[in-house]
Amino acid sequence: MGYAARAMRRPRYFVVLFTAAVALPLLACASGAPPAVRVPAPVSPAGGAFRVLLPPPSAGAGPFPVVYYLHDLWGSDAGLWRHGVARRLAARMGNGEAPAFLLVAPEGHRGFWADSWDGRRRYERWVMAELPAQVAARWPVRSGPRSRAYVGVSMGGAGAVRMGLRNPRETAAIVSISGLLVPLDAAFVRDAKLFVRPALRRVFGPPDDDALRRADPYRLLGAMSAADLAAAPPLLLLAGTEDKYRLDDASALFTKHAREKGLTVQLRLTAGGHDWRYWQATTEEGILWAARRLAEAERS
Repeated sequence: MGYAARAMRRPRYFVVLFTAAVALPLLACASGAPPAVRVPAPVSPAGGAFRVLLPPPSAGAGPFPVVYYLHDLWGSDAGLWRHGVARRLAARMGNGEAPAFLLVAPEGHRGFWADSWDGRRRYERWVMAELPAQVAARWPVRSGPRSRAYVGVSMGGAGAVRMGLRNPRETAAIVSISGLLVPLDAAFVRDAKLFVRPALRRVFGPPDDDALRRADPYRLLGAMSAADLAAAPPLLLLAGTEDKYRLDDASALFTKHAREKGLTVQLRLTAGGHDWRYWQATTEEGILWAARRLAEAERS
């Protein structure tokens, strides 16, 4: 549990959619910026705002698979745009280096991508159910088996693993980058820094509440049926060997448990810390890996 305790110690209405969907891509083509669309929403149990990177016009009319990107504890839906990852992904799709896909980055605040114990925020349910419906109502996207992938960083890495394994038949790939893949229990909350404990308790409630156990990736793995384990998509786990919270150790431990359950897991531990100096390249790598798994699933 040493790395679990250290894992939390880092501080750190309606849009006119026609205009956004048509004008923003045209402006993006002229400026070289990614064709981003941000859809705000009121704060509600059903979720919130999300940001979308559209495929280039040369990709055709679709339908396209969807990669859901889940940000870290101190991040937001704007992270991929702020750090240039969205721009590079758009360029790679534009020159044919990457298959076309829709990238959706929801705003998860500090909700650990979980359904809170008191029902006030349901981020997991939103991303898995309501958000895909909202996206499909606005853009031509694939549905059904192997039509989506989940990619996440830190807090989002744990969320990506959890959502992908809960929805194995519709998911073609799961990517965790510096993922918070630690056992979630009362000791984890107790050992967290003082300024983080209120956020943990807002989401997970009392230490004996079921919300904490439902979000534990190890409990989820152990509770999966044989059929769901057989249907589970491949996982890619990336982490930096200088991660100050030792989430490289956490990724290695989760890989061991997942492989024992028969899952296909690639583990890549390379030099880097728990910051955007490491995530700049690895987030792009992880999203491209997921997009290619989606393309392979469509051809099969």
